Amino acid sequence: QPTMPVQFGIVISKKVHKKATRRNLLKRRIREILRAFIQGEGILTLEEYRAIVFVVRTSALSTPFQELQAQVFRCLQHARKQLS
Repeated sequence: QPTMPVQFGIVISKKVHKKATRRNLLKRRIREILRAFIQGEGILTLEEYRAIVFVVRTSALSTPFQELQAQVFRCLQHARKQLS
């Protein structure tokens, strides 16, 4: 069976912030973190089709970029161990 790259989804509820501009800022930050992870660590591939969905919480609004990046990297490394 051929391997396929993992797809990523980012979910940010209106409960996190009412303004779409703030929610979009968080999405852009997480997309950039994912891009950096893929360039640095290599793309995640799996035998079966899978998707990883990030559900962003309110605390992410006040989290500095570096800390957010470290948290996402930890999640992705954990996913790599669990799914591979």
